[in-house]
Amino acid sequence: MSFFSHLNWLAIVVAAAAYFAIGAIWYMPAVFGKKWMELLKIDPTKMDRSGLGMMMAQSFVTTLIVCIGLAALVQLIGLGGAMEGLKLGLLCGVCFALCTNYISSIYEKRPFGLVLINGGYNIAGMVVASLILCVWS
Repeated sequence: MSFFSHLNWLAIVVAAAAYFAIGAIWYMPAVFGKKWMELLKIDPTKMDRSGLGMMMAQSFVTTLIVCIGLAALVQLIGLGGAMEGLKLGLLCGVCFALCTNYISSIYEKRPFGLVLINGGYNIAGMVVASLILCVWS
């Protein structure tokens, strides 16, 4: 477990906060939020907002775990610099986040537009997080 002691924990928290902030912007009605709600058939006037704080907390913790994984890859592979951060973020975002999201959507019979919105968010988040982690390594 000494491996985890070598991770840059401040960079991980900053990367997670940036990833989380991208989500706050990404899902605003003026960006993709309106289309996202439309695809999910959510009526914003009838939306149940109870438990929203807990959902946000769970979302941040999960984002933090993703950033720990990205930081581990940065350390294990020995990455550093903006270009390597960009490549890592794109690789993980497309190959893991987008594709696994698409696999689930096939069986859940979700619209492909939803895959693009959610996958796009995760690609953007992983790119920014990976950039932070690689530049700060």
